[in-house]
Amino acid sequence: MDQTPGPGMAVLIPTCNNNQLLDRTLGAVAKGVLPDPARVIVVENGGENGAREVVEARQDSLPVEYRYVEWGNKSNALNKALEELTDELVVFLDDDVRFGPDLFQEYARRSAVHGPGTFFGGPVDCDYEKAVPEWLQEFLPGSVTGWTLGSEEKEIQDPLFLGFNWAAFTNDLKSAGGFDPNFGPGSPIGSTGQETDMQLRLLAKGARARFLPGARVWHYVRAVQADPSWCLRRRYRSGIANALSERGNVGASVFGKPGWAVKKLVLERLKVIPASFLRDPAKRFRPRAELALIRGYLHGWGIAKEVQLLRDTSSRAPEVRADESV
Repeated sequence: MDQTPGPGMAVLIPTCNNNQLLDRTLGAVAKGVLPDPARVIVVENGGENGAREVVEARQDSLPVEYRYVEWGNKSNALNKALEELTDELVVFLDDDVRFGPDLFQEYARRSAVHGPGTFFGGPVDCDYEKAVPEWLQEFLPGSVTGWTLGSEEKEIQDPLFLGFNWAAFTNDLKSAGGFDPNFGPGSPIGSTGQETDMQLRLLAKGARARFLPGARVWHYVRAVQADPSWCLRRRYRSGIANALSERGNVGASVFGKPGWAVKKLVLERLKVIPASFLRDPAKRFRPRAELALIRGYLHGWGIAKEVQLLRDTSSRAPEVRADESV
């Protein structure tokens, strides 16, 4: 193992019924150079579907541990793993990424320089099961199209790092309250933005964010994510997350709802039918995409007061129905 100075490292990989790609990810971890000491923790959640066997098959060559959490909720799974940690640098991956052998060294080197109070993230490229239509890409998240901030390391002021390629110190994460189960995969209210919510809270507590161009991963994009219907559902869920993140700071209201959002809802609805006659597929789709986002926002705003934004990882968030029709 590499003797790079700095804190220990914990690599967290939540997984849910994705064993083939999980094994690919663990293969990439095994080829990487981990600092000493290091732990790799796979947290299966939402059902025991074979991840234990995948992990056990790798334990001869990798310091990987298996944990199981019944609730199918990524934020809750990460919180359960964080309970075991103390002051490590936590590197967040998913069960569908691959990367080069230098990923952990890059995070270890830069975290040794900047220390606690800083969190880090790197660029994302994609492996596609099915090509995404070029016209659709502008409406999709960075997890599907790829994401970067360029070729230079820099400090940033916004919560931009994707959830399967970033790192933060355990104590900073715990000080910020841990992950909120209302955000991200398995959210009971349908919200995305689990990592964004955490990064917002880290920034609010004075933490700094640094983009590391050398910490690159490749995310596996499934064929369904190249479909316009998936895009609309995702934008609706992103709208919910946007509303919750604003914490009620929405300005003037109309009939108890944000006036600007109500206006945009009406305008986008009026555009849908005329746009359907346009030849350009992006122009045809744009009003539907904007409508999905704003409908999600209004739904999220409407339930924000009912939702207890959880910090207690021992309990579930209340079930609040998320209407995903678009």
